Amino acid sequence: MKIYKITTYIILLFTLLSITGCGGKSEYRRLVALEKVLEKNPDSVRSVLCAMPTPEKERNKALYTVLKTQAYYKCYEPVTDFDSVMLEATAYYETKKKNYYAALAYYTLGCVYKETKNSVEAIDAYLKAKERFPDTIINYYAKAERELGILFLDLSMLDEAKEELYNGYKNAVQMGENRLIGDFKYYIATYNMYCGYYNTADTLFTGLLENNEWQKDAYFQKAKISNYHKNSFKQALYYINKEIELSGKNLFASSICLKGDIYMYNENYDSALYYYNKVLECKIISLPTHCNTYYQLSHIEKIKGNMEQYFAYKEQYLDLKDSIIEMRNNKRIDNIILRHKAELADLEYKNRTTTMIIIVSAILCFIALSVFIAYMFAKNWKRKQQIRINREIEKISDVMNRLRLNNAEYNGNNLSDIVNSYNSILEQCTKHFKESKAYNTLTENISNETVIIKNRDLISDSIMECYSSIIMNMIADFQGINQTEIITCILFYLEIPNGTIAMLDGISKDAVRQRKSRILKKYPPKLLQIFIKSATE
Repeated sequence: MKIYKITTYIILLFTLLSITGCGGKSEYRRLVALEKVLEKNPDSVRSVLCAMPTPEKERNKALYTVLKTQAYYKCYEPVTDFDSVMLEATAYYETKKKNYYAALAYYTLGCVYKETKNSVEAIDAYLKAKERFPDTIINYYAKAERELGILFLDLSMLDEAKEELYNGYKNAVQMGENRLIGDFKYYIATYNMYCGYYNTADTLFTGLLENNEWQKDAYFQKAKISNYHKNSFKQALYYINKEIELSGKNLFASSICLKGDIYMYNENYDSALYYYNKVLECKIISLPTHCNTYYQLSHIEKIKGNMEQYFAYKEQYLDLKDSIIEMRNNKRIDNIILRHKAELADLEYKNRTTTMIIIVSAILCFIALSVFIAYMFAKNWKRKQQIRINREIEKISDVMNRLRLNNAEYNGNNLSDIVNSYNSILEQCTKHFKESKAYNTLTENISNETVIIKNRDLISDSIMECYSSIIMNMIADFQGINQTEIITCILFYLEIPNGTIAMLDGISKDAVRQRKSRILKKYPPKLLQIFIKSATE
């Protein structure tokens, strides 16, 4: 603890000494450093901030205003004059969603409105604060839930109070904030009392009698339960006297009023009258306490026969009662809550939609990337296959170049070697051609004239590309033969019918037969056999 205090004082001293430092960033860092020690040392922070000139830069001025207001509030100093500057600060933070200091600004504005008894605006500010906290496990988030729970209890909005108090209690337990845990226990007990669960409430208040922070308040609430619901006036008097004893000079009008109620229920009207009159002498009286006091005074005066005084108190009681009813049935509060719930639902829907878009986009990108990788892999594999085939064709071509003879020498053994080489090249070229789109188009639509004619260029170009080695070699090796005849031989080799060949070349079937006759006469028999041994007539 001593180490923490020493560290705190060093930070505050450093901040105070660096007030006149230059640069907006340096000033902002000093303010952030002050916020870190605000919770434990609000008095020291207030002194430092009061010694500082108000920053000129908008961001620094907004944070300075928030911290100064919080410091005054934590020191129990009046903050009712801070409403205008706090509105300027929250206006700066208006667009800062999920920002800690934006949330702290709205929480602080809620504290100001609470001090000015403006419950409607306080609820709105606290709800806006909750929306902007980047995480629910933050001290001030739980405090916002606590303040909302208290305000909803005062307005008899029990469902809303329950939600805020129980959620806030869970957050406080998760953070290990003992002081906040005690706060929530007290107000949860109060909620149970308002709901009529008096035994549960009484047990919870009993558990708080050892809590120094809430001890006297627990005695006060146990006195109310004993008086109003257990009809145990002696026990109620004991509890309220313990509460008054612990309060000392800080006695509240509500405690005096409760003591008057105890005597009133015990039909000790003179003592009750004495305490009710003491309530009216208090400078600060809550609206419900004031209302109850006039009601009880009117009742006592009626019993005593003082009708003029009775009607005066009765009129004042009815005015205050109307004010309470109007406050508790304020439709504007309901509208604020509904609006905030709608905003939260809309934000959740947007977040969910954004998440779904991101997930779907990621899946589509993954699929597209997978398809692209598969395509590139297939393309690369096909390219490697083509390179391998071309290398084999080149090897065979080299052999043929060494064996190339004139037409006069084609009846010897060398012709057999060349024919064998052509046969190998033809097999490799055909293997390559059968992997092409043109081959599939040709074989799947072999009798479909419309498709064949439409894809004529595709098929011709593919044949020229795949069989280029054999076409060039044959033109070089054998005089008097042309490219068209060689392609026709290739089509015979592929077992393409005469009718389909006619469609590809744009001629009649008879013209194809005539071309075949010419080829049979011009080509060496051994060479011709590798092409047309199974050709269709």
